[in-house]
Amino acid sequence: MVRVQIRVEVQGRGTTKAWWGRFPGLAEAGEGSDRRVVTTGEPSWLPRIKDGEAWIDLQPGTVIRAGVTHFGGYRRAQVSSPPLIVEEGREWTAVDRDGTRHVRITITGARVATFEDLNSSPAEPSPLSPHSDDILIQELERRGYVVIRATADTGAQ
Repeated sequence: MVRVQIRVEVQGRGTTKAWWGRFPGLAEAGEGSDRRVVTTGEPSWLPRIKDGEAWIDLQPGTVIRAGVTHFGGYRRAQVSSPPLIVEEGREWTAVDRDGTRHVRITITGARVATFEDLNSSPAEPSPLSPHSDDILIQELERRGYVVIRATADTGAQ
């Protein structure tokens, strides 16, 4: 378990709303230069942020997001985190200013999710992964499946 802590600091008069939640997974969105990592599923809200601070113990690899808005009058400072992965010893910080409204959010125990996180192998490797295609085909045929292989140069075999 990793202790994940969120700290919110604000300056200026106004109202502050902060949130953070755990998400079931990650996905890729966009194409080309607009490609990005996004969260999937419905959030499971984490403990309420009181007096600018909250914490919870989570499993390493858990996907979280957080955000804070500090507003008053026509001024609004707002920060929303990208998808974050829980990892011991890491930290993510963001700052926003709008006139006299300032907001800073720091999440300790998490790092920004990357495209490598999308392709990470599951905790348990597949039982079929160490075998070659020929061994897998033999096993499928032994179980009664008809295996048809196609190659680009010879067609169906």
